[in-house]
Amino acid sequence: MKRAIVHMGMPKTATTSFQNAVYEHRHTLFDRHRILYPAVGANHTNTLCPMFLPDPRSHISVKMMGITTPEQAERFVSNCFQKMEAELSIGGWDTLVLSAEGLANLHTGALRDLRSWLDGFVDGIEVIYWLRHPVSFTVSVIQQMLKGGETIDDMIDRMLPLSNYQRRLENAIAAFGAEAMRIYRFEDCIQHPSGPVGAFCEQIYVPWETANTIIDSATVENESMSMLCGYTLDALNRLVPMFKDGVFNPLRQNGELAKLLTIKGPRFALDYENTRRIREASRPEIAWLRDKCGLDFYPDMLVDEFAHPESVQIPDRETTESLALLLSDLHNSKK
Repeated sequence: MKRAIVHMGMPKTATTSFQNAVYEHRHTLFDRHRILYPAVGANHTNTLCPMFLPDPRSHISVKMMGITTPEQAERFVSNCFQKMEAELSIGGWDTLVLSAEGLANLHTGALRDLRSWLDGFVDGIEVIYWLRHPVSFTVSVIQQMLKGGETIDDMIDRMLPLSNYQRRLENAIAAFGAEAMRIYRFEDCIQHPSGPVGAFCEQIYVPWETANTIIDSATVENESMSMLCGYTLDALNRLVPMFKDGVFNPLRQNGELAKLLTIKGPRFALDYENTRRIREASRPEIAWLRDKCGLDFYPDMLVDEFAHPESVQIPDRETTESLALLLSDLHNSKK
């Protein structure tokens, strides 16, 4: 009997840390425990999501590669299937582990296609979902979207990126069945005696001796950016957009983000009003988790009162725009 364990959410729940750690030890997992963690990448999102999206060109990883035509997209997706199926077709494994938090963004139809594809290789599927407090989730997603070229004004105008637990979980349940779902609180996972990497190893059934080796090699990834860093990046995205006509802007440089992330200071946060908006908009999601899934997660979201740091001060635009233009000029002068 072969099984697949599909970790598909949510984004911004320490995924990079445990993906990198497990990927580094994938050969040990295979040789000792017959666990296959595909070598297409530590994070399987950029392979699996284009494989099952109606239009793979809508995925950020595909955009970053400059793929714009249907023909290019078809070739890329075909290559993804070939690489993934080449690994799955080898013998010697009993458990397939896929970790792709981007799958949380796929609709029911795409997830059903993923399930049908997996059914050709395994006899059963388990789905792992990590949920995070809605406010800290949105704050973290905004930082990630800034790294991808978005602006805070655009995100606020379109409605802040919310956790949308109900929609995401309903899509997964419709595709895989409620009995396949294993749902955890991110905050509990990071409090695991061996941190989130230890929690993930436990959830994918890695024996403890091997898990300890994986845990010891793990590093902290994607730490929160500072307030000044976040709002300077926001200004840079406004003044020098990352994408022009659907392709990467040559005036932007990959190294600029690494420089910005060195800016120290108070951690990135949102103001009181936008924090309040997140809480109000997310309240039905928390009630749904309680009433439909029997999960009493984040009860603080169901009351009106909440604490908000008085020290949160948003940097002024004049300062951040000046810094952004200075950074852009320095990078482009080195071309």
